[in-house]
Amino acid sequence: MRNLIPLNTVPIDEFDLIHKSKQEPAHTILQALRPTILNRYGNYKVEFDKNTLQNLPSQVYTLQEKKYLRKCYSDSTNALDKLIARIKENQPNYLRSVCQFCGIDTDNTTDHYLPQSLFPEFSVNHLNLFPCCAVCNPIKNDYWISQDPNYTGIINLYTDILPTQQFLFADVRFFRTNVIIKFRIDNPNGIDSDLYQVIEYHFKRIKLLDKYNDKTGNIYQRVLNSYKGKTVYRGKPDLIQTNLLQEVKNHFSSFGRNHYEGILMEALANNNVFLNLF
Repeated sequence: MRNLIPLNTVPIDEFDLIHKSKQEPAHTILQALRPTILNRYGNYKVEFDKNTLQNLPSQVYTLQEKKYLRKCYSDSTNALDKLIARIKENQPNYLRSVCQFCGIDTDNTTDHYLPQSLFPEFSVNHLNLFPCCAVCNPIKNDYWISQDPNYTGIINLYTDILPTQQFLFADVRFFRTNVIIKFRIDNPNGIDSDLYQVIEYHFKRIKLLDKYNDKTGNIYQRVLNSYKGKTVYRGKPDLIQTNLLQEVKNHFSSFGRNHYEGILMEALANNNVFLNLF
């Protein structure tokens, strides 16, 4: 899980490109709404810059206005397709194909941070659009505020600066010939309490611990096979640890300090039972 880089563009310019391609009556309705949209985009940017989008009130629209605002996104246009492509292309190569809500699946859809049902005017605002996978998208759905209205319930990958301190842990236990691995989150390293609260809500909503636990077998087997049966590592736990920790370091550099694969590899690198299996 890594922060994404906001596209450097002017949102009202993108809105204009999209709404000008519309047929009547959508074009006239959207053109009449343009002053309101421009003002709302300004309001969004103020709260975005302060990372306080939970303070942004919704705007009342007629059913027809709401319909055509949402159709700016739901009805594909060349301008919208290019905008979404540019948002993805703006990310580092190693993040472009991975959903950063979960860090697992392909980011083959786009989701809205503020839901369209409540904020249709931001349906094509690039600061409200995130590449994500088809699994996380419907799970997030319209959810973004937690049960405590002071906290958002989903990590904003643009504005919630993800901590460099560890908050995801993998507990590894060996029982006879079996290995039991469970992920958990905790805050022993002093992450800002407000940010950690959002992380907790995010993990709960997206069910990330369950997703990560489902991946443990494959990750463990891959790491095991990297050293199993290779003479150079036989009886050399220190060498295995050194090599594995270097792989972990490289992994964290690309995918973030709390990426589940790196966390499990690190736990194995520090597990004496695992290191002495070879």
